[in-house]
Amino acid sequence: MGLKVKRRHRAEDLIDRRLVKAISAPLRVEIIVECSIAPISQSEFRERQGKQYSAQLNSHHFDVLVECDVSEVAFTRRIKGSQVNFYYA
Repeated sequence: MGLKVKRRHRAEDLIDRRLVKAISAPLRVEIIVECSIAPISQSEFRERQGKQYSAQLNSHHFDVLVECDVSEVAFTRRIKGSQVNFYYA
């Protein structure tokens, strides 16, 4: 019988880089939590956060989460003449 040799795993094999990127910012973690409870729009999230962050910053983080396949558009609704996306995680 031969010796069994354990294969060492490379970090790239064990870690999903998209998930790491998604959770690397505290604001994105907050968005994930809110989206996992119920679909939410960017403006609703901003209101719940007390307008603590700019609309542009929120939009950037929502876009990153979609890009990383952590969140996606659940549905779109027309509100006051604008198309508003609602996201879920």
